[in-house]
Amino acid sequence: MDCRINEEIVKDSPKLKALWAWIAHAEKSALEGRNSDFNFQGIHSVWTASTSGKKTSPMTTPKSSPPRPSERFDQIIDANELSIAVSTSKLPQRKLALTICGWGFGKKELEEALQKMERAGTYEKAAGWALFHGKTERAIAALNNSKDERLKLVSTVLAGYAVSNHDTSSQANSLWSKMCRNLSLEMSDPYLRAMFSYIASGNWLDVLQEKELSLQDRIGIALRFLDDEELNDFLHNTTAKVILDGDIDGVILTGLTSEGVSLFENYINNTCDVQTASLALSFCVPKKFKDTRVMKWIESYRTLLDQWEMFHIRAKFDITRGKHMESSTSSAADMVPPQVYVRCNFCCQSVSHSLWIGMKKDRVTLPPYSGASGMIFRQKPTSCPGCRKSLPRCSICLLSLGTPTDENVTANLQHGSSNDKPSGFDLWFTWCQSCRHGGHAIHMLQWFQKHKVCPVSECPCECEIVV
Repeated sequence: MDCRINEEIVKDSPKLKALWAWIAHAEKSALEGRNSDFNFQGIHSVWTASTSGKKTSPMTTPKSSPPRPSERFDQIIDANELSIAVSTSKLPQRKLALTICGWGFGKKELEEALQKMERAGTYEKAAGWALFHGKTERAIAALNNSKDERLKLVSTVLAGYAVSNHDTSSQANSLWSKMCRNLSLEMSDPYLRAMFSYIASGNWLDVLQEKELSLQDRIGIALRFLDDEELNDFLHNTTAKVILDGDIDGVILTGLTSEGVSLFENYINNTCDVQTASLALSFCVPKKFKDTRVMKWIESYRTLLDQWEMFHIRAKFDITRGKHMESSTSSAADMVPPQVYVRCNFCCQSVSHSLWIGMKKDRVTLPPYSGASGMIFRQKPTSCPGCRKSLPRCSICLLSLGTPTDENVTANLQHGSSNDKPSGFDLWFTWCQSCRHGGHAIHMLQWFQKHKVCPVSECPCECEIVV
């Protein structure tokens, strides 16, 4: 569950690499305490978060009332030159969403990103990003920095757009717009097509129709240029589509939430990649929410590792997952059921290992019953808490499981002393894997110091060999 290692392993798969990069960013924000209310949340969840709060009178308002959602947004988003090109009633949500999709940078960070693209030789993408951020001159420079003569000619067309003051509606520029529209159909690079599509129409909705643009970039464009109503429709429709298609890129919209689980469900149906789903969702399930589908995928993944005899990897997965389960209110032990337990032979429910282990909250137990005289009889510690049947008896002392093995333990229990713990190893039941006979661990150890066969009468099993 190391995001950076996973990102390196799947570097040949752009979608999976982007997924682990996003999870790494979300995990880093969680560890640093940033965006605490929206860790591992998707853009769709952030956008639909309410910013309205009910007004309360001074008499009913507590002194330390929690901040409203709009106040939390303002606290976690600083004025980092995040520019929005339209008027909006949800400015904090837009800024946080831009940060989630990787567009949350100012002028300095943008220039560093463009230079990195140019060093990688992706001049078309650098020019596209510059234009999408309103930096037309920087887009022209990015194309001119290329040694490709074709891109230099494209920069000339883009320069003509800049000279026209971005006006594509006048009659004088109608021919120019028509030429740009034709060029957008002939370009092979999606960023160049998107650029000329916008130059031709001046409508960002046309750019969003360019499906070969990464979902991350299309969302960034929508957040910067669409009004609230258009953006709401775009996010809603796009989220529904990525969930239906099982598109792993859509995690940026759904986040690791219940919507994300539905997306992963369709993703698994398409690819059978239960490993990615199990690893990714273990960051939030069951710490933030519970979902039976995720638990089944995780168990399937663990079983698969065991079948491949990758026991050490499975154990490391369990340990790392346990660390992610822990929170301020619960620990991993509270969320993970016991993996080894004794069960009743009659009702098959688990049996406590000692007198001091309380009944589990999920266990079905029978209430105390009353006898003919009307007296209430409580359950004996030597009987099953579920069905009241007698627990297995020790083959040596013939006492039931849970009964103290000596007078000292009995005295300690009566006087409330805890010098000798009744949950210690001596009271544990151990049994032969062949004949299934057994008893208290201390008694069985003492027996096999002098004998080699089973202590049960007429049982010829040489249990010591099995042990």
